[in-house]
Amino acid sequence: MSESTFSIVTEKALSLAVVRAMGETVRSAASGGFELARSPGRHALPAASRSHFGPADETRIAESFQIEHHCLLYAVPLEPCPDQWPVYSMPATAEGLQGFQRACAHFNYALCTPDALSLVLCSTDDFLVYAGTRTFVERCVGADEASAFNAFFEYAADPSWVNQKLSRNLKSVYSTLAEEYPNSPYGSFVKFPK
Repeated sequence: MSESTFSIVTEKALSLAVVRAMGETVRSAASGGFELARSPGRHALPAASRSHFGPADETRIAESFQIEHHCLLYAVPLEPCPDQWPVYSMPATAEGLQGFQRACAHFNYALCTPDALSLVLCSTDDFLVYAGTRTFVERCVGADEASAFNAFFEYAADPSWVNQKLSRNLKSVYSTLAEEYPNSPYGSFVKFPK
């Protein structure tokens, strides 16, 4: 992994600012899972995932951030990671995301802009959540909102899931983000899976 594509943020003020912005947007729930803040203009779309994302996803996600005029992304852990640094940075490129994948695919992380207004929640439980403007999340997932929710529901409801608890959790992510999140008051945090 090249240091130019994925690196530790050593500037303490920047690291703290990114962690603070992330904490105001998404965080780990005390009882497990995640909590996402509802704010004006923020949409949240779930997507299927196995070890975060693949090459086509990397390109689509990188382009989505670039179109929003973000050339640098930050990775913040959403779980205790004693051997990991608190914040990493990478260019908003497929290569930058590949560096992230190599270092962090086995952990729950959020990829975000410095203000955490656009982000990708990367879960180890076989799902991603894209959060930001409607245009941003639709670009990231590669489909309109309705199609993305339908595809995720089909994924969650697939009868071939051997682990039924995982299937229930995925269905909970779907119902929370499709039904509860859009109707929650601004400033509140919505927990998923339940």
